[in-house]
Amino acid sequence: MKLGIKPKEISYLRYSLLSPLYFPRKKENQLCLIVDTKEEKIYPVPVKIEHIDFASRIIGYKITENLEDASKIVPSNIIMRVSGMNDISYVVEQIITGVSGMEIGYRLRHSHQQLEKAHELVRKFVDDGEFQKSKNFSEKIIKRYAQTSSSRH
Repeated sequence: MKLGIKPKEISYLRYSLLSPLYFPRKKENQLCLIVDTKEEKIYPVPVKIEHIDFASRIIGYKITENLEDASKIVPSNIIMRVSGMNDISYVVEQIITGVSGMEIGYRLRHSHQQLEKAHELVRKFVDDGEFQKSKNFSEKIIKRYAQTSSSRH
């Protein structure tokens, strides 16, 4: 089943992503991304669409139709923090890669290599972007939903 036009990729973290279309998403100061590790492309997830539906648009079929092939689609979150007292500006507080409703609810699993690649792509996305990292910047890859030898086919 084909799912319409693919979303546009974004090459770096830009101010325009902090619009109500993308930000904040579900949690305060959260920007959600989908990383296509095969194509090395990053897509911001709109606030009003679920990860699984958005990811399905990116790959052109429902993820549940082929979870193994869909494993190339990895979620990542950028947590922003308000910086400054008079001027409202943001800094990047944290990058968290590897977990969304796709992994929790639909059992989508990623290889360790896909998780590492997605995280590296998002780190570059942030480094090339228009925001500074906070002094307390941190990053982590959630491997709880990584493939195990029994989850591979």
